Amino acid sequence: MTIFKSIRLSIDESATLYDGVATLAQANLPLAEGLRVWAAEFPNRKVRAAAQRIAVQLEHGRSLPDALALVDRGLPASLRAAKAGGIEFANFAGLIREYSAVKRNMLELRRKMITSVLYPLILLVVFLGVLLLFQVGIASTFKQLFHEFGLRLPAVTQVFLYSPPYIIVGIALITVGLLAAPLSMTPSIFTSHFARISYLTPFAGRASRAVRYAGFSRFFGELINNRVPVPAAFRAVAPVLYDRRMEKACLKIAAEAETGMPFTESRTFRRLFPPCLVNYCDWGAKNASLDKALRASSDLYETQTISNCGFFEAFVTPILSMMIAIYVPFLAVAMIMPLVSLITSLTGGK
Repeated sequence: MTIFKSIRLSIDESATLYDGVATLAQANLPLAEGLRVWAAEFPNRKVRAAAQRIAVQLEHGRSLPDALALVDRGLPASLRAAKAGGIEFANFAGLIREYSAVKRNMLELRRKMITSVLYPLILLVVFLGVLLLFQVGIASTFKQLFHEFGLRLPAVTQVFLYSPPYIIVGIALITVGLLAAPLSMTPSIFTSHFARISYLTPFAGRASRAVRYAGFSRFFGELINNRVPVPAAFRAVAPVLYDRRMEKACLKIAAEAETGMPFTESRTFRRLFPPCLVNYCDWGAKNASLDKALRASSDLYETQTISNCGFFEAFVTPILSMMIAIYVPFLAVAMIMPLVSLITSLTGGK
């Protein structure tokens, strides 16, 4: 028995590997030889080593799913469930392609959102530094100075002197909101929590939901197209969504489908997914073309993902910049007003 050293791939590297495997497998040429040629030209060392390992396993007579299971962290849960559901090995490459496409869409959305929030986060950090400097170096001195002279601070100045702690908390909440969407597409024990937070963020939340609905439609449609039973299809699609609540709901729908209930009649299904996706599934099921209906649903939600991400990119930086631009001049005025009163008091009103 051969023991291999584990090759740990990132999400991006894993998606790249599955892209290459799916493309070569669907070319109907010897896959092991094709993987060796592809790996020889690929610049990433870990992806190259993983492809060569798969080629070795294929040459030793293993099936494609079994060969993939010996790479990285093993065969992904979604593909394991599809294999257990009885998908034919001849169609496995197409399923890998769709699985990789779902991952790619999430990765692309994550990259765009990280790029979008990078400059706003720099602005917030600089603004936070100014606030902390103001709170530590200026506010306390102002309070002490006016207390010694027995003068009362103007109301607007008091607001600005006592507001920084609350603003700092607000900045922390905004930062979490900005980072929640990209973090919700990164596998970790907190992924599901970040997903719930991201849903509350304008535009980013809609994009985060839409990319999951698109992923469900695309992957579930491919499973149905390959005649995987509905219960097994729901179990296979659940881990792709990166949302524990949605995953549990899919498993519940699978259990209901095993009792003979059409999944389109499941209350869990209708609560979990938006009316548009539910209507697509109803229409496809009634016309015996569920896979085509799901493909149309996937196209719709991929378009929504792009548009909402575009809105998020367009508005987040200007809005935060405008908030800071409004706050700073008012802060300056609030600090100047009591100085005028202090000078007037010291000069006896002359």
